[in-house]
Amino acid sequence: MLSWIRAAYLFLSSLQVVAKHALRGLKDSLVPMWLMAASLWGGGLAGGPLLACSLELGAAGLWYALAGGTFLASVLMALRFERLTRTQVR
Repeated sequence: MLSWIRAAYLFLSSLQVVAKHALRGLKDSLVPMWLMAASLWGGGLAGGPLLACSLELGAAGLWYALAGGTFLASVLMALRFERLTRTQVR
């Protein structure tokens, strides 16, 4: 069970790295740093004890929270990339 959650975490982490490097190519590094900090520390680290202890998922709950925080970082950075590269069509 944990190996599947870990595999999902690694896949989501690779998406996050691609989005981070795409933004770095646009000379945007400050906002992705804050997006990652908010997602990984706020979502992943804060959600870990909630899932592990409160919902009694144990180690799987910690991995779910880390994967969720990484997914949130990936989505936020993809939205940031889309916003910076959007062209106005009229």
